[in-house]
Amino acid sequence: MKMVTKILGKVAITACAVVSIFSADDKIKSGSKRKAEEVLRIESLQDRGSSRIKTSSGRFERRPAISENITTDQIDYLRKNYQADKDNNFLQNAACNTRIKKIVLNRDLVLGMDNVFSHEIYKFSVTDQEQTGRCWLFAALNVLRIPAMKNLDENSDFELSHVYIQFWNKFEMCNSFLEKIIKLRAEDIESRNVRFTLFGGCMYDGGFWDYATNLIEKYGVVPKSVMPETVDSGSTALLNRLLSDKLHEYAFVIRDAYQSGWSVHQIRDAKYDMLSVIHRMLCAHLGEPPSEFKFRIKDNLTQGKSKSSKAKTEKKEKYGLTKTDSKMIQMTPVDFYKKYVNVNLKDFVVVIHSPLEHRPFYQSYEIDDDVPVCGSDHMFVYNLPMDEIKDLCRKQILDNTPVWFTCQMNKHIDYKSGIMDPDIYKYEYIHRTKPNLSKGEQLLMGTFSANHAMVFSGVDIDKNDQITKWKVQNSWGGDYGLNGHLIMTNNWFDAYVSEAIIDKKYLNENQKKMLKSKPVKIKMDDVLLPYHKDTGIFDEL
Repeated sequence: MKMVTKILGKVAITACAVVSIFSADDKIKSGSKRKAEEVLRIESLQDRGSSRIKTSSGRFERRPAISENITTDQIDYLRKNYQADKDNNFLQNAACNTRIKKIVLNRDLVLGMDNVFSHEIYKFSVTDQEQTGRCWLFAALNVLRIPAMKNLDENSDFELSHVYIQFWNKFEMCNSFLEKIIKLRAEDIESRNVRFTLFGGCMYDGGFWDYATNLIEKYGVVPKSVMPETVDSGSTALLNRLLSDKLHEYAFVIRDAYQSGWSVHQIRDAKYDMLSVIHRMLCAHLGEPPSEFKFRIKDNLTQGKSKSSKAKTEKKEKYGLTKTDSKMIQMTPVDFYKKYVNVNLKDFVVVIHSPLEHRPFYQSYEIDDDVPVCGSDHMFVYNLPMDEIKDLCRKQILDNTPVWFTCQMNKHIDYKSGIMDPDIYKYEYIHRTKPNLSKGEQLLMGTFSANHAMVFSGVDIDKNDQITKWKVQNSWGGDYGLNGHLIMTNNWFDAYVSEAIIDKKYLNENQKKMLKSKPVKIKMDDVLLPYHKDTGIFDEL
């Protein structure tokens, strides 16, 4: 009995050491290194430890010597080690014949989760980005459609056109690419800058909040009925390839023209003809964006605000007939945005959570890279602790304003129930191990990627004034979760939310000082920024 107690005590001490080593602390020191003996202890625990194994025949075999190359002796030892544990056969049969997510689903968590939220923003219909990476754009327009719906007295199905902004985004991306080629015209074709520009991906769907705001401020918005979705707007692979091929052809022409003695002015004159072709291609696939458009609005709108329609409602109830007075308006997309959306996008800032010692909190960062809309300002982000970001999101939602945010979407989500929680799947039941890197460590290793943008449209606050969960509006249609909505727990927020867009009026005094601090200039590939170009990937459903 004493021997058993002694062994169990050692196991408990080892387990505690592992938990201590892998604790997810936001204040990690990125430069710290684990001691070699701690790593060895973890590996031996995961391998179930000893230098000898007892095979199925009852014989004991010693682990072969470790070498740089994998040897047949090592593979034979691993196979015998695997077969010696009879549970592995059962787990293998289960995982090979059933989708693993069904096996490891945390049923208790699913059954214990409700879909009630103490505070929800005015309900609006779920959108569908289809097979594209336009999530950043859909999320941005979902934020702006709320004031537009109120000002136009429209119902929950009203949408702003995603294709309209998509068109101008791709057009601006093409111009930005050609300008980069002009800028690098004198560099050797084998230089790192030129190769990165040519092979780094010149046409993709992904984007950021600043991309949307720059485009909207320049081109305005239109209702979806004015410029609706097309076949290729919702499936962009072919269009992106065709545009990419044409851009690389033009890149060759520009470099050849420079080598033939053309001036920059002459090259830019030729670029206009190139953009004319790009414009024609985009119109063929997405439709032609209007310079002006006609739109019918209710006649009871004054300065973007609707009058009471109580009399009309009573008439409908009494006679079974309604008459809605309306009028046709004609205006530009920019004027429509200014009058009926009427949101100052410069009031919003990007707050991120990147727990890294060399990228401290309460610091502003300027992303010193080109943006798709030439002539636009650089992107700025502000690093804050996660508890402060959650508090800011809460304030904005309680003020009836949705919150645009990004996250690592392909992690621990049950799309059937719509629950987002780090413990929704217990993969360790099958694998006998689990990932144990904190968010900061994942950023350093390059495994954390902000690959999807959505909108917070509600929050649940208990009687102790504590947040329990968040309501998320996605843009994948209504077949997932709660008719297209998801339920995010606080633990998932902590682990996988990367950034949020917050109106400056909700910042406290200490946070406002951060806006005035001298920004640290960084590049888009800085470890602080877990950005993914083709934002909007799909997880296995």
